[in-house]
Formats: sequence, C-alpha cells, structure tokens
Amino acid sequence: QLATAYDNSGDPEKAIEIYTKALEKYPFDYLLYYNLGVTYSNQNEFEKSVECFQNAIINNPFHSTSHLSLGKLMARQGLLTKAIISLEIFLELEPESERSNIVLVYLNELADNHIDTAWGEPIVPFTDNEIFSEVDHFIKSGIALKDNFKTGIKFKASIVNQTVLLFRSLPFDTKSEDFWVKMYFPFLKAVKEGDFIKPYIFTLLSSSGHETVVKYNKRKKKDLAKFY
Repeated sequence: QLATAYDNSGDPEKAIEIYTKALEKYPFDYLLYYNLGVTYSNQNEFEKSVECFQNAIINNPFHSTSHLSLGKLMARQGLLTKAIISLEIFLELEPESERSNIVLVYLNELADNHIDTAWGEPIVPFTDNEIFSEVDHFIKSGIALKDNFKTGIKFKASIVNQTVLLFRSLPFDTKSEDFWVKMYFPFLKAVKEGDFIKPYIFTLLSSSGHETVVKYNKRKKKDLAKFY
C-alpha cells in the first residue's frame, strides 16, 4: 500500500525501492510482482515490467490481470501469438467480468491484424520471438480468415479462426525454455489432446452475449464442466 501510494503521488523511484525490499522478505507474493510491473510499465521500463508480470504468473497462474498486462505488452510489440495466448488465458480465467468484453473485442481486432492503441502506442520489440515467428507469419497472412479455412465451429469471428489455427500450428514438441512454452503449452496441449477446443473457444466468447454462444453454454454444460 505504501509503495502504491508513492507511485500514485508521483514518486515511482521510491515505490520501486519499497516493492523491491518487500520482495526480499516475501519473494512469492504475486501482487508485489504485479504492482512493481505496473510501476515499471508506467515508467516505460517495459523489459522489467514483463519480467515482473511473468513472475506474478509463476507465483499465481490464476491471477488474470497479470496475463492481461503481459498480453497487452506483447500486442504493443506486434508479437501476435504471444499476445493472443496471454489474452486468451485472461478470458479463460475471467470470461464474463465487466472488462471481459473489452478484452474480447481487442483480441478480435488482433486476430484481424489490427492493434488498437487504446492500451498504448506500439513499442520496439524487445522480447525474443524466434520460436513463434512462423506462427506469427501464419496469423499475419490471414490464411485462417479465408472462406475455405474450416474450423468446425459454427461461429463467425476472426478470433475463432485464428485460435483454431494456433492449435494446429503451435510447436508443442519444442524443448524451448521460452516463458510462453513453459507456462502455457502444458495447458494448451491438454486442451488440444483432450478435444476441448470448442469449450475453450466458447468460454472465450462468453462475454459476447451472442445467441449462439449462450445456447452452446447452456446445452454443453457437461462438456464445459469437463473442460473446467
């Protein structure tokens, strides 16, 4: 609280000092990492911010806001695969809150290769993206948005098509130590192998309020329960 007060009063250096000291005493406190990440982000120290959000997620994978914050910073770098994964995990954890639909709309624009600057102007990429460069190329090419791309899901939205493409294209067998590989791949691989892609996607779409989504979520409660 003290660090946040310093940050809000215009003294981020003091806030960072206090957060850092607190983390020496409480090294597994995910909220300390998250708040420190916010302070760094506000100071445009994005590399440190990303590291903090990742540490917050490592210490609490269910902290949806850390996934959201990480996804925003990836989107601002134009790293579409990493951005989409983090933002989708946010929506899996928080499918129907007050902010969910805003994120869903933002995510769908990303799937259309449009990065909304409402959450910040583009920044020069600093995050290594070698493992996902090919998948990014597939997303940017728009191949999944063509009429002949079949998803097997009766809902028309760019994010649906691009998500199906992701599950077909992600290098699940890689031995990379990349954060997205280590943190997200076990879950995403289990979704694919467990035949849970439809429940995954319709959970993403929950905040749309669309009739098709509402009907699916009512009709497929057993499938959704297995997925959850």
